[in-house]
Amino acid sequence: MIKIKYTCFWPDFNQNDFFINDMIQKDYKIVTDDSYDVIIMSVFNYQNLKVKENSIKILFNGEHPSYIDRFLLITGIKLNLIIGFTTSNQIPGTMQVYYPLWILYYDKTYSQEYFDKVNNNLKNVKKQDLLNKKFCCIINSHDTNNTRIPIYANLIKYDKIDCPGKLLHNMNSIGNSSEDKIKFMGDYKFNICSENGKGFQYMTEKLPQCIDAFCIPLYYGDMGPINTKIFNKNRIINITDTNNISDEIEIIKMLLEKPEELLKFYRQPIFKDGSYKYIKQIKENARIAIEKLINSHSK
Repeated sequence: MIKIKYTCFWPDFNQNDFFINDMIQKDYKIVTDDSYDVIIMSVFNYQNLKVKENSIKILFNGEHPSYIDRFLLITGIKLNLIIGFTTSNQIPGTMQVYYPLWILYYDKTYSQEYFDKVNNNLKNVKKQDLLNKKFCCIINSHDTNNTRIPIYANLIKYDKIDCPGKLLHNMNSIGNSSEDKIKFMGDYKFNICSENGKGFQYMTEKLPQCIDAFCIPLYYGDMGPINTKIFNKNRIINITDTNNISDEIEIIKMLLEKPEELLKFYRQPIFKDGSYKYIKQIKENARIAIEKLINSHSK
């Protein structure tokens, strides 16, 4: 039996219901002491972390890729595997498997049937229902890296932008759950869903939640080659530079002035044909890497 220890995760982390557990093909037991064979770490409160040299060392990174460099610098741990948001650089002796954070939000929801249903619902949206939606919203608590306020400042002259979060707060707050957020966004044509910053294929839950609400995403971030095989970038207004969004503003302005063009843009499929196979491949890549490590440790 393989003994696994989780450490340095976020405060409400549930170690008994984490996707890595489902990828372990051998009998395993989760422990909290130092009897572990495998230690699975994340990027929080690791400053005094010490690990057993002969253990399998896995890092799950759901934050910006720069968190990996900081973790390695401070801990000095030689990792066997990084899963999550990875770096664009090779790390000697360490496998890296890209596993975007947004998949954790949709592990039991996304399927090809779901994607087909969403695309079909978009295709059948009535013009008046779309026109009845409010202009735009943004739901964030901060803008530390200046990736959101510049977009807001360029758009506010066209209509009111509702902000129920701490950032630019101008209306009643909403609940804290993803369901609350998605329900609220469902009343809007556009949603500013910028990442905290750009990083190698750093795409969190923000864009998929916007899509779930059937908004048109105003997205700032690096989708990368994998995510663009799943999400149709032609149904997304991708802002590449928050300090110069004149081209994107012209697109939004045109859509607002021409209802037929807005409807045409809105009705585009958001999930690409066969996109679910790429999600399955992401999961399979992670499973294979974990299985390979554990099998080599067991010999």
